[in-house]
Amino acid sequence: MSAEDVPRYRIQTVSEMTGIPAPTLRAWERRYGVPTPNRTGKGYRLFSARDVEMLARMRDLCESGMSASDAARLVGDFFSPADEPAPTPGDPAATVSRRIVSAVERFDADGLDREIRLAQTMGSAAVIFEDIFAPALREIGDRWHEGTLSVSQEHLASEALARATRNLLDLVQPTSAPRSAVLACWEEEQHVMPLYGIAFRLAQWGYRCVVLGARTPPEAVAEAVDRLAPDVVGLSLTLAPPEAMLAEQARAYATAAGTARVIVGGLGAQASQAVLEAAGLRVSTGDIEALRRELATSAAG
Repeated sequence: MSAEDVPRYRIQTVSEMTGIPAPTLRAWERRYGVPTPNRTGKGYRLFSARDVEMLARMRDLCESGMSASDAARLVGDFFSPADEPAPTPGDPAATVSRRIVSAVERFDADGLDREIRLAQTMGSAAVIFEDIFAPALREIGDRWHEGTLSVSQEHLASEALARATRNLLDLVQPTSAPRSAVLACWEEEQHVMPLYGIAFRLAQWGYRCVVLGARTPPEAVAEAVDRLAPDVVGLSLTLAPPEAMLAEQARAYATAAGTARVIVGGLGAQASQAVLEAAGLRVSTGDIEALRRELATSAAG
């Protein structure tokens, strides 16, 4: 028996630790079996550290709007997996990310949705995306390239995670913000998820973001800039085209952005920094804190 499973806490102590009233704890045990504490010789309940963690997770799910029965099922699945990876000690985000990949491996659409719903209770939108969704997508993409996941499995994951990411962004967008950003993928660039990664950060910093999506040509950016007058235009570039074509496109994007600051991120941007900067575009190194300071300075100026 691990230290986490040793029965040690009486019900009133657990109630104080979790903020869950004792009658609710009894009801959850009776109705859903979450958790099933040990009993002393006199019949008193004794909860383990794992029991307390289960209850805290169920409390968070219920507070997010999920029914107690659905929350109990999710918590039960999470803490008692039958055919999935064991939790990573001390890293619940990594555990859920791995379980998302496992659901994709099994082509378990319902299980994938359950894991995504659980992930959405585990922190801020930026943390959920950066620590759970993005690592899962990277592993799924790598596995697809290796041939250990099929294209249909990759599409299942991409669609489910993209839908959840869009919904998260809708929830955290400031309703009225003094600053705005237009985010788009470079021409022929299909990887849209990095746009959402920066969108969550920009939303935290008080920007309202409009995501134009994949394969956005300069003329589409120009129309968005004309209509929205954003402070920032963010472009994602993972795989750069040949240098001559890239230089021509970079000049077109610089013109399309008008007076808005243009920042290009992604591996392709970093590999082509000289060409992009020659056209007047700023290349992000991926240092989020440096980007925050730069945008704050620009806004103050």
